[in-house]
Amino acid sequence: MYCPVVHLGYPGSDFVFQVTPNPNTPVGYSIRSTLVDIIDVFEVNQKECARLSLEYPKWNLPRTFKLKSGVPITTEPVPGKDWQLESTIIEVQILYDTT
Repeated sequence: MYCPVVHLGYPGSDFVFQVTPNPNTPVGYSIRSTLVDIIDVFEVNQKECARLSLEYPKWNLPRTFKLKSGVPITTEPVPGKDWQLESTIIEVQILYDTT
């Protein structure tokens, strides 16, 4: 299934895939679909939805998302990961609202 991308960068840039997971890859698709499911299931209880969305990095492999500022780095950066959770949630929410 193809998932359209909301481009945060300028036209023709690859900026969006440096900040958020690419929805056309298996990893990006699974991350985005899981976040859509969280938003869909907890649509009625927004406080619980926000809490679970912000805890989502705990359920993934380490360093899938960037650490919060001030947290000491204990592992090496992983190429192709270290995405921003907040930007990913915003993109997923925009796509979810338009469908």
